Amino acid sequence: MKVDVLILIEFVNRELEVAVAIKHSLKTKGIKVKIISTLYDYSKAMLFYSPKILIVPYLYDDNNLKKFSMVKKSNTEELIIINMHQEQMVTKSNVEFVLPKGLAKNVLHISWGDTFTQHLIENSVDNNLIYQTGSPRIDFYREGMTHFSINKEKLSSEFKLNSEKKWILFAGNFPHENFTEDVITTLEKKGNKGIRKRIENALETRGILISWFEKLVENNPDIEFIYRPHPSENLTEELLKITKYYRNFHVIKKYVLRDWVINCDVINVWTSTSVVEGYFANKKVNVVRPIEIPSDFEMELFRGVNYINTYKEFEKHNIQGSLSNDLGLVEKINDHYSKVTNFSFEAISDLVIEGLKNNIKYDYKINQFYASFVDRFRLLIRFFVERIIKLVSGQSVIKLSKLFNPNSRYRRYFNILENGDDKVTKGRISDIENKFK
Repeated sequence: MKVDVLILIEFVNRELEVAVAIKHSLKTKGIKVKIISTLYDYSKAMLFYSPKILIVPYLYDDNNLKKFSMVKKSNTEELIIINMHQEQMVTKSNVEFVLPKGLAKNVLHISWGDTFTQHLIENSVDNNLIYQTGSPRIDFYREGMTHFSINKEKLSSEFKLNSEKKWILFAGNFPHENFTEDVITTLEKKGNKGIRKRIENALETRGILISWFEKLVENNPDIEFIYRPHPSENLTEELLKITKYYRNFHVIKKYVLRDWVINCDVINVWTSTSVVEGYFANKKVNVVRPIEIPSDFEMELFRGVNYINTYKEFEKHNIQGSLSNDLGLVEKINDHYSKVTNFSFEAISDLVIEGLKNNIKYDYKINQFYASFVDRFRLLIRFFVERIIKLVSGQSVIKLSKLFNPNSRYRRYFNILENGDDKVTKGRISDIENKFK
C-alpha cells in the first residue's frame, strides 16, 4: 500500500499522541500517513506499506537500519528516514549506546535541545541532518492542548481519590528486574557499560523508597499518594501490601503520565524525564535519592541539582515544602529542552513536507539496505505464523510468550499487557484525532 509517511511507534503511552498530532498536521495538507506498532505489526508494516518517509522511534546502528529498511521493496527506492530519538537522556555509561553508530548517523535526527544536539555533533553526525524541534511530548502541556488531558474530577471518581486532599505523585522508573541475562549481555555489547551495577543500584533504591512511602501515608492520612509505575515495571509484593493497609496509597498504571502530573500537587522522581513534565506543568518537583547513583550512571539532567537524601527531607518537601523548584534543575531542563514558539510536532511535520519535496540534504547511500528475496520470504512466513497463532489461540505472540516462556526476549513488555495490548488501533487514533477538531 502506497503511503507518503509511515510512523512506527514502540510504546503507545509514550508515543501515540505525538504520532497522531504529526499525522493530523500532515493530513490537513493532503498527505497520507499510517501509524503502526513495531511490537505487534512490524512484519505487516514492512511487507505491505511503501512510504516515501519513514519515522522511527529509535535507530542505533546498522542492524536497526537494516531492520527498518525492510520496508523498501527494491534497492532503487529513495527512502528518507527520520529518527525521533525517543531516548535522549544520556549518562557516561550509556552515551555510546544511545548515540547512533555506522550509517545510522546519516538519517535525519530529531533533537529536543542544545545538549543532545551537541552530543550528536560530537558523535560525527552532520549538523545539516539535525533538526532541533523541542520535545513534541511537551506540546501537550502548552496552551491550546490542555483539553487532551483528563481532569481531576474524572480521576477522583474512577479511582476513589479525595479531590480535596493534597495529591502527591511518585513517577516510578524501575523496570530493571525484567532485564534477562541475554538482554543485559546485548546492552553491554552495544555500549551500555555498567548496566549490572545500574540494576543493583535501582533495586536497592526501590526497596528503601517503598519503606518511605509507607511511612509517609501512615504519618499523613490527609494526602492521596499515587505511585505511577513505569509501563514495564513489576509491581512488588511490598508495594502492593501498602495499598491493602492504607487507603490513601494507590498504585495506578492507567492513563498517560501527563494526566497525573497535571492533576497532582507535588511530583517526585528518582531518575526520570518525568521531572521535565512536572516542570512544564508548573508543579513542584522533587528528585529523591535515598542512596547515591554512581557518577557514571547519572543522567546529565540531574548532575549538580539538589537531591532529597533522607526520609525527613522527603516528608518535609512533600507535606510542607516550598513550591519553588531548584534553580540548578531549572537550568538543566532548559539546556536539554528548547523553548520553541510553535508546536514541536508542527516543526516535525514541516520537516516531513520538505522531505517530500526533496528540499533537504539527505544521504541516499544508506539505501543500500533493502530486503532481499530471502529476507522478504522469511518475513512473509513470520507474518503468516503470527496471524495463524492469533487466529487459533486468540492471543498475540507476546501474550503467549508471557504464558509459556516468561523469561523470553519479550519480558520487558509483559507488564504493559495488563493495560491492554498496547496496540495501535483505529479507535485509539480516532479518539485522539477527534480532540484536534
